[in-house]
Amino acid sequence: MNKLKVQIEDKSSMKQERLERLFRIFNERGLKKHMEYVITPQLVQEIIEKTNLGKAREALKKISQAEKAFDLVCSELSEEDNKWYRDILNDLRRSVQSSIE
Repeated sequence: MNKLKVQIEDKSSMKQERLERLFRIFNERGLKKHMEYVITPQLVQEIIEKTNLGKAREALKKISQAEKAFDLVCSELSEEDNKWYRDILNDLRRSVQSSIE
């Protein structure tokens, strides 16, 4: 089994202001229960750990939950923020899927 190494270039910094905007939108819309699925550095670490422990399917489930949560608010984000977050989700999904193959 290959160890997952996620390299998300500039996106790995998880720019705080973008995350804050995302959390603000979740709060304003009353979607607090979905906030646990926002891709934060902690959630990325959890996904990496699950993948490295051979639990890639669980990691993919977390990513799917994050995608669903993001889909609830993506229309309220700027185009730049939307692309940034979507790129992170796609990079994570590809990385985890490649560890399965």
